Amino acid sequence: MKDTSSIKRLQNLLVSRNIIERIAAIKLIGKLGDKTSLETLINSLNSNNSKVRRASYNAILKIVNGESLDNIVENLNASESQIRKWSAKILFNKMKKENEEEIIIHLLNLLEDNKSNVRRTAINLLSKLDNPLILDHINKKLKNSPNWKMRRSCIRLLSKINSQKTLKLLIQYIHDEDFFIQNWVLKAIGRKENFENITLIIDLLNNKDERIKIAAIKSLAKVGDNSVISSLVEQLGDTNWEVRKATENALNKINPNWMDTI
Repeated sequence: MKDTSSIKRLQNLLVSRNIIERIAAIKLIGKLGDKTSLETLINSLNSNNSKVRRASYNAILKIVNGESLDNIVENLNASESQIRKWSAKILFNKMKKENEEEIIIHLLNLLEDNKSNVRRTAINLLSKLDNPLILDHINKKLKNSPNWKMRRSCIRLLSKINSQKTLKLLIQYIHDEDFFIQNWVLKAIGRKENFENITLIIDLLNNKDERIKIAAIKSLAKVGDNSVISSLVEQLGDTNWEVRKATENALNKINPNWMDTI
């Protein structure tokens, strides 16, 4: 079926108002691997219909390869945010050892995109990777970039990566001037678990800010180690009711018989 006239008929259906016909044509174009339809498929990533977007994405994955991603990279700058978002996903899917760093840089640049759905996509994709380039880039941007979108995206990304290095970076921004960054850092610390060095969290129990204390207490509860009980017990004498309540909940979660251990 892969002749010029047949392909032309399919390409006409790629812009059909009949969604069923359009999706069927998209899928068939993908199976045929027709590169001449790539531009139309990329435009379909901006369709109002989610099924058309998904079908176009899958078709493009079948057509492009890791050695020829120029069209996809160019569309990271498309005016339509949906195209930028799906292009990021395509690049991630086509990542190989030889192009990993290049694609990571492209995804990192999307952290300052003017649309939240594009930034969120980049964050989710980058959080799945284990490459020191990501943390190095984040560290530099947090210190030097005045772009609030970039800085907030960096903190969001750090909060999704569970490691000692990310914890140390997050703690540096507990008192950031940006309320949203400060709030996300506190929540991220409260979600962290399985720490190699829990003294980083225990030290936060001495912080004057009750919110930081509570975040640290919740984090220690997740560690679930009897060794932190003595540090938590000291917080039962805090003047703030919320701190005392959080401490009591943490102690009961770690060991319902915690009083027998002191």
